[in-house]
Amino acid sequence: EYPLRWLLPLAFWVGAMDWLYAHRLFTLPMDHWTGWLACFVGQEFCYYWYHRAAHRVRWFWCTHAVHHPPNQLNLSAAYRFGWTGRLTGTLAFFLLAPLLGMPPRIILLMLTLNLLYQFWIHATWIPKLGPLEWVLNTPSAHRVHHASNLEYLDGNYGGVLIVFDRLFGTYI
Repeated sequence: EYPLRWLLPLAFWVGAMDWLYAHRLFTLPMDHWTGWLACFVGQEFCYYWYHRAAHRVRWFWCTHAVHHPPNQLNLSAAYRFGWTGRLTGTLAFFLLAPLLGMPPRIILLMLTLNLLYQFWIHATWIPKLGPLEWVLNTPSAHRVHHASNLEYLDGNYGGVLIVFDRLFGTYI
């Protein structure tokens, strides 16, 4: 058993993810690159909807707002989290993943890598990255996400990928 289990999000802690995975609809081939790609894209899809709700639904915004108040975007903002995340149920957006065949440990790994990736997109000194801007959430796209101008609010929700913003019309 994981010794720091109590630090994990509640759905991992109480076994909800394991229960859903035990009753999964599909089994992804985790011994092949396609299974890993499916987990990555699936987790990004879940993250997009979580992050979109975190901005548009006040219940979730109460936790996420802590991340947005600084007037100056900097690397410390990347890991500024609200302490009420477990209470608001933010992990509910990721419960579909184990049901679709994503192993809970892989979901946790993908969420961790997503969070690590997001550290560097809070840098202000990195310029536009050319064609990568079409696929990845880059520092320039994320600067727009943190803007306070009305025309720039509520967009660019992707974690690593920006493709779901483009697909669902929230890319700014």
